[in-house]
Amino acid sequence: MVSDVTIAIKRVKKTESVRELEKGVESLKKCISPFIVRYSNVFQKGDEVWIVMEYCRCGSVARIIRNGNRLTEEQIREITSCCLLGLNYLHNMNTIHGDFKPDNLLLSQTGVVKMCDFGLALKQNQERICGTPAYMAPEAFEGKEEPKSDVWSLGITLMELAEGKNPYAGCTAEVVKKRVQEEKSPALSSSKWSVELVDFVNRCLKKEVRERASVNELMSHSFVKDSVARLKENDSSKLLHELAEKVGRMSEEEMSEATKLNLCEMTVIGGMKTGGVKGDKEVVESVTNECVTPVATYENVFEMNTTDDFYEHYANSDAIVVKNGVGNDRDVVSWDMNVYKNLKELIIGDKCFWYMNGLELEGMSVLEKLI
Repeated sequence: MVSDVTIAIKRVKKTESVRELEKGVESLKKCISPFIVRYSNVFQKGDEVWIVMEYCRCGSVARIIRNGNRLTEEQIREITSCCLLGLNYLHNMNTIHGDFKPDNLLLSQTGVVKMCDFGLALKQNQERICGTPAYMAPEAFEGKEEPKSDVWSLGITLMELAEGKNPYAGCTAEVVKKRVQEEKSPALSSSKWSVELVDFVNRCLKKEVRERASVNELMSHSFVKDSVARLKENDSSKLLHELAEKVGRMSEEEMSEATKLNLCEMTVIGGMKTGGVKGDKEVVESVTNECVTPVATYENVFEMNTTDDFYEHYANSDAIVVKNGVGNDRDVVSWDMNVYKNLKELIIGDKCFWYMNGLELEGMSVLEKLI
């Protein structure tokens, strides 16, 4: 069945371990959980690897808190429960997330938080330590990651959600490593937060792996026990649904000012015609075609041969073709597509729009292909 779906395409620079990355995404495609972002495909285009994944309109939890939103303890509880259910699913599949942090937690409009990018950091470069230093467990710095390493990262993440700042913010990787391995673990203030939340975080941040709680043990902790049970039954949280609605009402300008994407990302909202596996294959075949020309023949084709053309608007265009290397001026940071109501194909060449925060195509009912 062909239907309108919402997808995100994440673009990462190709490395020598691209085959490992592709294998990693193939494994991720098998992960089916309400608390994990769905991955549908991966393919190469020029010197990039494009990862096709589920799109969560509300963005990451990191984006939300860095935009000045302070989370309540009740919201933190619901987010924690989603994280535990997602991590429990991964750990039961003998999979370690490896880069757990607020940037990799996406708020879904369905009222849950979903994890993404698990395992991809290591797959992209096998020669570096997996993960982001400010969230890494003591043993992870020695290359001895295990499931409880994700628990440490969860604890640091909860501190950031509660305080609005990572306890190791501003430190170099070397300083973080020294502090994590040699100094006392950070902790939340019992004068600001409940005994249950403070204890939960403390159990996550035990330096010795054998003393650190497992995800399964944490799911029974008094801080989250009831919340976990509700989410298991309903696959949705009323509080997170309300938060998603609040975030959804924020202006695009406010959200773009909050943070800069750490990966060049392209997003299509609605109108993308796919049909499960068949649809993914069609998209892959189109994108891997190196010819920067429309797939079909149209009367009105707008070609962007230089960045100057970017500022021209041909509202009646059936197809837009962006040639290789166009749009790399620093002031090209967004693209309003609302004027192109008749657009059926958007074709973007290699090495384009490196300073663009994101591309959103909203309400474009006739758009059939993004290449």
